[in-house]
Amino acid sequence: MKRIMLVSVLAVLAMAAGAPASRAESASLRTIVDRFAQLDGQGATRPTIESVLQHEFGLRIVRGVPVANKLGSPGPSDVMLDTPIVTSREAANSPYIMLARMHWNRCAGKGCWEKDRGGNGAGDHGGPDGLAIQISRSINRTSSYMIRTTSCGDQLPPDPPSTDNEHGVGFKVQDDQAGGSCRNGWNWDKAFIGDEFRFTDGHGYCTGGNPPYNVQTKFTHTWDTTSLTGISISENGIGFNWNDTAHEYEVIPSDPWTSDC
Repeated sequence: MKRIMLVSVLAVLAMAAGAPASRAESASLRTIVDRFAQLDGQGATRPTIESVLQHEFGLRIVRGVPVANKLGSPGPSDVMLDTPIVTSREAANSPYIMLARMHWNRCAGKGCWEKDRGGNGAGDHGGPDGLAIQISRSINRTSSYMIRTTSCGDQLPPDPPSTDNEHGVGFKVQDDQAGGSCRNGWNWDKAFIGDEFRFTDGHGYCTGGNPPYNVQTKFTHTWDTTSLTGISISENGIGFNWNDTAHEYEVIPSDPWTSDC
């Protein structure tokens, strides 16, 4: 089994009250996600990344209430997914962005995928892996974006979503050798996902009349003969479908993010 470290730096970002409109409204989702990835590649800490996103794009981060996990096991003990961070402006029908980050852990100085080698002629990476982001409250999505970086630190072209609906977006991408100047590396060392939306009910982040809602990410890894065939996203969470279940696992946050209102 490949071992990974999956760190979800999930954020729901909205235009901050009082921020210059030209700065906040002109920044595209792609620009924000690309900047997020760039900062991460420079080794910036999460607080630093949050601070830069707020300063450069007029975004602010608002925290929810961490609660005991009610979504099931977070996955193998060698995999970690941070409690999501949710941010927003207290304004009716304001735009929001959900962001998440995942990355592989290092084992003995190498990517942990090196520990998994196929023994049946099917190769050591199986079929596609998947990453999705979901919100339990109904939304009207306006755009989505995901990029991956190789284990050499190179940013790859954006990936098209394989599924999107009123509760989020999911990406299904084949993991493989990176090739080129990174021929001994991997093409899915890190991934950065974003989803921009407005709430379907027309209310803001917190109106005081809505029940609590959750935001989460989920990642699945496959190897040998197993392949991810589909991603389902609903009010209740994220589901992965495989052609078989012999060589796969999935990871979710150890604690979901829950709204505080």
